[in-house]
Amino acid sequence: STIATLTVTAEGVFLYSHASGVLPSNAMLFADSAGNVEGLECISGSTTPYSGKWIAPSGSDITQESGDLFDVSVGGERDPGHLTISQAPGSTFTSDHNGVYTCLIPDETGEERMVYVGLYSAEYQDSITITSLEHITGPGLQISFQCNTTGAPPLDVTWRRNGVQLLQDGTHSTSLVLVGGTTSAFSSTLLVGGEVDDIVGRYTCTVTDYTGSSDEKIVSFAGTRVEASSDIFFVGSSESVTCSSDLDVASIEWLYEGDVVASSSAGSAQLNFDPVNESIHEREYTCRISTVHGVVEHNVTIFVAINEKDFDLSVTTEGSLAPNSSYTLSCVFTKPEGISAVPSVQWRQEDLNRPIYDDGCRVDVQYQTISQGRIVNVTFAPWREYDGRGFVCRATISLQVPPYSLTLHSQVEAISDETSAETDGKLLFAADGIISLLGFDGRGLKALVLAESYITALDYHYQKGYMFWTECGTDSVMRAKMDGSEVIAIVKDFDCPRGLAVDWIGDKIYFSHTNPNEIKACDLQGHNCKGIVSTQHDYVWSVAVDPYNRWFYWTSENYTSFEIERASLDGQARETILSHNDYYYYYYYYYDPKDLRLDYTNQILFWFDPTTYSIESSYVNGTKTATTLSQLSVRAHSFAVFENQLYWSNAYYSIYTTPLTDGRCDHRLFYAQNTCYYIKLNILSDSIQKLATSPCGEDNGDCSHLCLLSAVDQNGYTCACPDGMDLQDNKQTCGVSSDGNLQSYTYVPGSCMAKHTGCCVGGDCSGEPPNCYCDALCSSLGDCCGDVSASCSEGGIKPFLLLGSQWTILRISTQADYFRRKPLVNGYNLILAIDYLYKE
Repeated sequence: STIATLTVTAEGVFLYSHASGVLPSNAMLFADSAGNVEGLECISGSTTPYSGKWIAPSGSDITQESGDLFDVSVGGERDPGHLTISQAPGSTFTSDHNGVYTCLIPDETGEERMVYVGLYSAEYQDSITITSLEHITGPGLQISFQCNTTGAPPLDVTWRRNGVQLLQDGTHSTSLVLVGGTTSAFSSTLLVGGEVDDIVGRYTCTVTDYTGSSDEKIVSFAGTRVEASSDIFFVGSSESVTCSSDLDVASIEWLYEGDVVASSSAGSAQLNFDPVNESIHEREYTCRISTVHGVVEHNVTIFVAINEKDFDLSVTTEGSLAPNSSYTLSCVFTKPEGISAVPSVQWRQEDLNRPIYDDGCRVDVQYQTISQGRIVNVTFAPWREYDGRGFVCRATISLQVPPYSLTLHSQVEAISDETSAETDGKLLFAADGIISLLGFDGRGLKALVLAESYITALDYHYQKGYMFWTECGTDSVMRAKMDGSEVIAIVKDFDCPRGLAVDWIGDKIYFSHTNPNEIKACDLQGHNCKGIVSTQHDYVWSVAVDPYNRWFYWTSENYTSFEIERASLDGQARETILSHNDYYYYYYYYYDPKDLRLDYTNQILFWFDPTTYSIESSYVNGTKTATTLSQLSVRAHSFAVFENQLYWSNAYYSIYTTPLTDGRCDHRLFYAQNTCYYIKLNILSDSIQKLATSPCGEDNGDCSHLCLLSAVDQNGYTCACPDGMDLQDNKQTCGVSSDGNLQSYTYVPGSCMAKHTGCCVGGDCSGEPPNCYCDALCSSLGDCCGDVSASCSEGGIKPFLLLGSQWTILRISTQADYFRRKPLVNGYNLILAIDYLYKE
C-alpha cells in the first residue's frame, strides 16, 4: 500500500510524506493481521545491500540498541535496498514518539537520498488554524495555491473555486505534506491550469481534523485587477489607480481616448493624479494588459468631488471708518489645486443685496487673481457718512464636479459709534418747514421745529444757542432755541425774506427781502432793523458774513445777469466780486436758493453755478481759484462746505455728500419723503463760529441802537440807526428822522405789535411802556414779546385746529391760511388720535 495519506487503524499510527522528500510509491508499511503497524520500510532501486539508517525526530540514529521501540533490519541478498524499522514486541507508540522520521538510503546510482515520514499517535491533538493562503504564478497559466495550517492529523483538506469543490482531474491536483519537524505543521497545495477564465475566481481552503474541528480561508485570484486609492477623488488631493496582473505579462498600458498615458513592463502600472483636478471627473480610462495568452482590458471611470473644507475665505481690516481716516477691507479666497474656475468675490454691506463698487473717488475696489484664488480689496476714503452696517465678503465659484456650485461668506461686524470717530458738527437743515439735525454719517435724525411756512434760509448763533430762519410764506424772520423751544417771529411784514446770515461776533442778523430788494441788519431780537444795501436786481438769494474780517457777501440776479458782491458789515465799501452777464434765469427755479458759502480760514467763496451744474469758487477779492467742483450728479439747490467735504441738496429732496475734489463721488445721506419744497442746509459746529472780541461788546460801542462791525472804519465799527431814525452829529445817538415817519413792524403772530423802540403794545398800538400787553391769542400760543415785560389780558382762546401730521402735532389757524401753522409737539411715532383738557 502507498502510505502518503494512509490511516492504518483508528488507534494506530498515521503516516504522511514530508515536504522535503516525497515518499516513493513502493514504500511499505508493515501491519499484522489485526492491522497494527509493525514497521516502516524504505526501499531503494539499488541492488547493493545497504547499511543505511533511520533517523528519529530527535535527530539521533535509530539502532538496535537505541531504544525499546523499534527493531532495525537491513535488506540482504534476497531484498537488497530495503531498510526496515519495526515496532519491538511489547513496546508502545506514544505522543513522545510523534514527529518526522528520516530514512537515509542510496538510490540506484548509489547517491544517498532521504525519505521522510511523519508518525503521530492517535491521541495527539492540536487546534486547527490556517496560517496563510497565497497563490504563486507558475509557468504559463499554471497557478499554485498554498494553504498552510497547523493541527492534529489526520487532516482533511477541501478546495473550492467560486463555491464549487475542486476534484482531482486534468486541470486540478492537490497534495498535503508535512512541513514541520516535531510540530504538526502541514501544507496543502492546489495546482490549477487552463485558460484565464478557468483560473480567476474566489478560492476557499477548508481544513478539518479527525475531531471535526475546521478552519477556512479565502483568496481571490483575479488574473488582472484594477485598484483605486479611493472610491472618490477629491480635488487637490494625490490619488492613483493601479492596474496589475497575477499572470506573466509583456506590458501594461493606461489609455485615455486611445492615447497611452502610462505604461509598465512589470506586473503593474500606476496612473497618478497629483493633484487631482476637476477636469478628470467622469473621465474613462482603459487598462490594457498584454499576456502570453492574449490581451485583457479593463475600463475605469474616475469620479471627482470637491471637499468644501479645502476652500477658504479670510478677511482682514485696516484703519477705521472715521472722517479723517481711510479704511481697507481685504478678502482672500483660496481654492485647492486643480480648480480652473475663476470665483466671483465681492464685498457687500450687510443687508444690502448689491456689491460695493468702485466710484472712482470715495471707494476704491481692487481685484487680484492669484494662482490659487482671488483677492478683493476695498478702500474707503475718509468716510463721514458711514451708516453703521457691517460688511460681508461673498465668494461664489462654479465647479465641474459635485457640489457644482459653492458659496462662502465671511463677515466683518458693524463698527460701533465709538469706532467711527466723532466730529464736532452736524447738519442743520430745513425740509418743507421742518428744521432737523442730522449726523454727518446720515444717522441721528432729530426734528427740532416745524415752521409755519417754507424756509428759504437758515443760520444759527452757536454761543447764544439760537437758530434763525426766514419764511417766505409768512414774510417773517424766525428765532428759536437750538432745542426747538421758544419759537418766535422776531421780524415780520418784509416781502418774502430769502437770504440770512448771523454775525456771531457783533450779534447781528443780516437778511434779504424784496419790495424793495435790499439787505437789512437787525439785532438778535429782531429790533432796530436797518437796510444797509439795496440792489437793482430782482432777487437777492443768499447772504454770507465774515465777522472776523467784518465783510458780508451776497448773490443777486435778474433774468439776464448774476452777481456776487460784498460790503463792510456796516454797508460801506461795496464792490462786485463776480459778474455773470450771459446768465438766463428760469422762473421754474423761483424757490431755487443760489447758495453762497465762505471758507473763513482760506478766505474762499463757494457758490453754485446753475448754468454749469458745478460748485465754483474764488478768493474773497474776486481772484479765481483752481477749486471747481463739477459733474454733480443732479442740480444742487443748497450746499455747505466743511473740512474739505461738500454737503448739498437737490431737486429730489435729498441730502448728499461728496469730496470737494470730485463731484461724481456723491453719497446720499437723507431723503425727505412727502416734501414739497427744496431743502435748505447748514453746518452746525462751534469750530466754524470761533469766538473773537467785538468792539461793540462794551456798552454796545456807546451806540444808542445799532453797533455794526466795519472793515473800513478805523474803530472797527460804526453806529447805525433803524430805518426811520437818523444818526445824530455825535455819530452815536439816533433821533427821529427829518420827515418824522416812524415805521412799525410786526414781530409775532396775532396782534402783538412793536415800534422801532422794541416796545410791545396792544392791538391798536395805543399803549406805551410799561402798560403794554399781549392779546389772548398771542398768550395762548406762547408768542408774547419775550424779553420785554408784558401782561396778558383775559379773553379766552380763539378757535384753532389740532392736527396730527405723521409724528407732529400742529396748531392750524381757522382762517384757511396754510402758512398759519405752529408745531406744538414732536413725537417719536405716528400720531393716531388727539384730544385736550381745556381747563388744564
